[in-house]
Amino acid sequence: MTRSKLGRTVVGAVLSLLAVVLAVTWAPAAAPHSVSAGGDPVAVVEALIEEFNESAPTGDGAAIAAHFTEDGSATFLAAGEGSFGVFGRPAMEVAFSEEPDPEFSVIVVEIAAADDTVTGAVEFRDSSTVDAGIERAVANFTAVVADGQVASFDVVDDLSDPQTAELAEFVASQPDQGDEDEGPPSEDFVELPMTGDQAGGDSGAFVGDFGGGVAGVFVGIEPGPEGVRQPSGIHEGTCDDLGELAQQLAPVWEGAAGSLISRDFDHLLDEPHAIAVAASQDDITTVVACADIERVEEPAPTATPGVRLPETGSGVSSSGSGLGWLVIALAMAGLATIAAVGALRLRASRR
Repeated sequence: MTRSKLGRTVVGAVLSLLAVVLAVTWAPAAAPHSVSAGGDPVAVVEALIEEFNESAPTGDGAAIAAHFTEDGSATFLAAGEGSFGVFGRPAMEVAFSEEPDPEFSVIVVEIAAADDTVTGAVEFRDSSTVDAGIERAVANFTAVVADGQVASFDVVDDLSDPQTAELAEFVASQPDQGDEDEGPPSEDFVELPMTGDQAGGDSGAFVGDFGGGVAGVFVGIEPGPEGVRQPSGIHEGTCDDLGELAQQLAPVWEGAAGSLISRDFDHLLDEPHAIAVAASQDDITTVVACADIERVEEPAPTATPGVRLPETGSGVSSSGSGLGWLVIALAMAGLATIAAVGALRLRASRR
């Protein structure tokens, strides 16, 4: 099966992780497994990658999630396309539970550790590399290990590799999918206007309910400086009075980011919360885009926030508009009911 634009590039960036992430269902996940790879950080990460080899083809999300800490994260970055992140075991069990891919395999080609940080590179193959007519693609990763489990796992396509670049071009050539007239019930989805220096007329945020304490978040803003990762997160309070960081989100990359988080949708609406995007990893206190999480009859921008992001806003693990590419991936990830309507509206407004 040929995946959509966001589908393939993110999957590629993730050891084909997204081969599973992009087909999320709404069904409850199985109980988490118990795993142990000892205290050696390299062994811990190798065990996670081997778990992907064993469980991605069968859609055993619980087995994969069990290799992470309870609040662990996995973020996937694709140059020029956006980012995608999964935060917390409940979200991981949902994200990695579906679409078995018999073509999936991944091989570690480089791996090394400095204290609890493990870096390396992998070669992967899945149904999308087959569709693209290439032998394999390459991704680089950085993982942080804590107490024998993976606390964060960040992956990015190596576009300096010719076959990986060819794969990205193949994905980008695939037609968009989705219908902006389709969407989830209003009680399960909110579309939010954004304000700030990077919140132009095409900007917006969308939050949706996956059930079971899992929510999806999409952020689309005017792209920042090329190559700059912009930390983002859900904060307590409002854009006019931001409080502490309540939930890290995937960093905004060239204007786009999607996240699956282990947070209750109703709680995000019942208590004051706001989505804030910082200028850069070097300037985490300046807010360049912000959206209050609330239900509104007719979304209307409020005053540009003149607030400073609390230091806790630095909670980012790593990592052109690109909205079309990202929206498709999110749609395949189950965020179709979250991002398809709103993000496609954003894209339509640019025409």
